[in-house]
Amino acid sequence: MERSAINPYFAGALLLTVALLQTSVMPNFLLLGVVPDLMLLVIVSWTLLQGTRESIAWALAGGLLLDLLSGGPFGAITVSLSFATLVTGLGSPSVFQGTLWLPILACSVATGIYNIVYLLILQLSAHPVPWGTSLLQVTIPSMIANTLIMYPVYWSVRWLHQRIS
Repeated sequence: MERSAINPYFAGALLLTVALLQTSVMPNFLLLGVVPDLMLLVIVSWTLLQGTRESIAWALAGGLLLDLLSGGPFGAITVSLSFATLVTGLGSPSVFQGTLWLPILACSVATGIYNIVYLLILQLSAHPVPWGTSLLQVTIPSMIANTLIMYPVYWSVRWLHQRIS
């Protein structure tokens, strides 16, 4: 079954909107002391609905937008987001496709991978990374915070997917 691709102009506008929301609005909505990763959740949702091929393009574009708006090493978000998308895409065509808990599982795995890859990139770019503190105070709370808002994001992206496909 071949899936239809989304209009690239619409996808670009959507990703730009998500990047702007991620960097300007989401910092006001701390959950467990961390900012939920809206771009990651949108791309994980799209991966579950559309598959890996199109989602990798979304991860690259969304990551570049966030990299342009961040103060971290350029490319770190793009690489982390792309790697998390690839891993999420490996599980999306599985027999569990229609299960209710798949978005939560995919969100948790993708968040963990995203954060660990980002920390590795920071360490490789000569930034000090306190691994124990980072994992306990950033990665685990991020996994929980993203899980708490995954369903509203997933259902919104699913609604959008049904309207444009």
